[in-house]
Amino acid sequence: MIKTLKLPKFLIPFENDNLIRIGESSDGSYLVDKESVIDSDFLISIGVGTIFNFEKSFLKLNKVPLLAFDGSAGLLSQLKKIKWRLRQIVRLRNKEYFLDSFQYFLAPFRFYLFYKNFREKKLNKNYRKFIKKYVGNKNEYISFSEIFEKYKLTDNYNKIFFQIDIEGGEYDILIELIKYQNSISGLVIEFHNIDQHIEEISEFIKKFKLNLIHNHINNIGGVNEENIPRVIELTFSNSLVYNKVKKLPHPLDRPNSDDFFNYEIINR
Repeated sequence: MIKTLKLPKFLIPFENDNLIRIGESSDGSYLVDKESVIDSDFLISIGVGTIFNFEKSFLKLNKVPLLAFDGSAGLLSQLKKIKWRLRQIVRLRNKEYFLDSFQYFLAPFRFYLFYKNFREKKLNKNYRKFIKKYVGNKNEYISFSEIFEKYKLTDNYNKIFFQIDIEGGEYDILIELIKYQNSISGLVIEFHNIDQHIEEISEFIKKFKLNLIHNHINNIGGVNEENIPRVIELTFSNSLVYNKVKKLPHPLDRPNSDDFFNYEIINR
């Protein structure tokens, strides 16, 4: 079933002929401007979980230093999930569940192998570091300012690509994205419960100098009573733009899950 959804005009992206897919074909991948990726000199991922397909694909195109942040990820967190999964296998005694569990068992080891190249002294091309911390303005979180100061980003890098998926925490850091926007070459960011934050998103897009070049509807998030999607993934770049797209989704788009609705958005 295809749902016809509505979007405020400011959430309709501009046309971009240079879009490519980064990551796998389902949840955790994004459409981005290829030149923004190639032109970047640093990648920062905020909210990685254990799915690092985006980061892996990005580094294949442009091997830049990578910092990743997530307070809920890491080896210990995954081992706890494996323990719970093993209990479920014993309790359910279901063959399909057992076979499906292998991805959970392999996840922490794949995660470790991907981030095994730690470099504490120098941010060289092979540098990858995972920091088990949330990013935000709470006392126990690490702030944008701390990240930029600790790693001397503004002194050494001025084309940083950001990937942000922090389950609602994105609204707390929008002002800092604007503050450091001169150092940002590209951004993909997921917005949750957008019907409750329309004004905040609108103000951010007005003040953010990068252009909105793609809007992907996360079909897992559902829609509200007015047929407005609740969760969207926006892509921004420095590319020149002229006209708004006439229709969404983009031909390269893929649903976050095949178990939920397909959609179309027509810009008239």
